Amino acid sequence: MAQRLVNESKAKVAAGAMAPFDEKQAESQLSSSQSDLLGAQGALRTQDYALKSLLSDRFAAWNGVRIQPTEKLEVIAREFNLSESWRRGLSQRPDFLGAKTGLEQQGMVLKYLRNQIYPELDLVGSYAQAGSASTYNGVLTGIQAGASPAWGFGMQLTLPLAGNRSGRETYRANKSQLAQQTVQLKQLEQNIVVQIGVSVEQARTCFGQVDATHQSRLFAEMALEAAQKQLDNGRTTSFVVVQLQRDLTTARLAELTAVAQYNQALPNLALNEGTTLERDKLALEVK
Repeated sequence: MAQRLVNESKAKVAAGAMAPFDEKQAESQLSSSQSDLLGAQGALRTQDYALKSLLSDRFAAWNGVRIQPTEKLEVIAREFNLSESWRRGLSQRPDFLGAKTGLEQQGMVLKYLRNQIYPELDLVGSYAQAGSASTYNGVLTGIQAGASPAWGFGMQLTLPLAGNRSGRETYRANKSQLAQQTVQLKQLEQNIVVQIGVSVEQARTCFGQVDATHQSRLFAEMALEAAQKQLDNGRTTSFVVVQLQRDLTTARLAELTAVAQYNQALPNLALNEGTTLERDKLALEVK
């Protein structure tokens, strides 16, 4: 658009229908647009390198290869339920599930150590079959026949010396560790709830910005089109058209940014919920 405005301005100046000052404004806008284009192309190449680095550990093999997106960024509307997201996070987050399992294991260890403090009273019993004969085969025959059974039972009491001080200290240490793990689990739960809440709000905000920036871009296009017609009829100046071109470029960039941020907010929410595999329809099998 900037180049077209320069061409049209030069033609009008040559015909005496426009002041040279307006032509210089159009050329200034063209130079500014060219500078912005070079910056955008450099940023694109930087992101291209970053993507290739993620795709392969042999970066040199990708030299000269240009990655072209096969799809456009789309905005898929979805409803955000904060309570449901919290439920997913507290039931599917691997770090939270691992912490809960660790706490349960520590609880079982503590019960075992607590039992080791007290005296032990064991019930013991035995049962046997005896055989008596002058030959080995005769002995086996007597055992199989069960002719001489023998049994016994009793109780065995074990008292730890010195009040089992070592066992009590071990129990206290593990009890303190269990209390620490309980606090850590509660803190982790709090962090997950906050992270999910922030992610949900970000996704909602980005979705709202997508519609707002889309409308802004449409209005900017309409304003530029109207100004271009007025310029053709000599009812406005190139300065106004140049400014509206800048406004349209800004509106387009804002819309693209909003769409990109929304598409980043959704996987970020899935990450905090622990539903990344489910969102991307991936199945993880462990052999």
